[in-house]
Amino acid sequence: MPPGSGSARWNPRAQRWEEPEELEWLEWLEEEERLEAERTEAGAGLPPMPAYPPGSAPDDAPAGPAPARRRARRWWIRSAVALGVVAVLGGAALGASYLLADPEGPPDGYQVLRSAGSGFRVAVPGGWQLSTSESGAAAGTVYRPAQGRGSLLQVLRVTSGPDNPCEVLVEGSSQLSSRDGYRRLSLEGTEGRGCEIVFEVPDGETSGKARCIGRLVVASDGSRWVLLSFGPADEAKAVRVRLTAALGSFRPD
Repeated sequence: MPPGSGSARWNPRAQRWEEPEELEWLEWLEEEERLEAERTEAGAGLPPMPAYPPGSAPDDAPAGPAPARRRARRWWIRSAVALGVVAVLGGAALGASYLLADPEGPPDGYQVLRSAGSGFRVAVPGGWQLSTSESGAAAGTVYRPAQGRGSLLQVLRVTSGPDNPCEVLVEGSSQLSSRDGYRRLSLEGTEGRGCEIVFEVPDGETSGKARCIGRLVVASDGSRWVLLSFGPADEAKAVRVRLTAALGSFRPD
């Protein structure tokens, strides 16, 4: 969009024109990252707060209100502007992505990338690359096609939230689910203490619907991760195929 046309403004970070809603989302994300850094610094070196189930605190437990239930940070999708990034279940540091030779080999048409700062490797379609303007401590790691913004794969580590994996996905999408046009298609547990959510939302990039499939998985070291595949709703099969390839290749470092 040329300068002075409509309400769009130039974003030097992303090197493109953006609508006010998209700029508002980026400002919100940057504020979340700043607050998270402050919380981390303030809590450095402090022991964790004790947590007791209701009625099970020992006799010598300190008096005071019960500890608050852990909640997942909510996700945010820029559905009013474009198919966008979800945040924030507890992010990983942004790092460069490197092409790896997978000994088992990725599916045809896919490449295995390693995210150096985030600590994992995953298969993405050939020609897809790290979206540096959207990835970060708050949003995890986002991959998109080199050309076009109608689809993405997002990987983020879960560092907070309920123990129940389906509750993590529900709480994480609570703000989005209250928006007009949101439609949950399924929510069910998966093997290995995981869960999968499938939903559709308005897609501002195509003026149609976007399909999202999110899967929470538990790695062998006990860490929890969410992998999300987004794309046009009328390409739901391709959205599923990309997630299947990502899940089959995903390996935390």
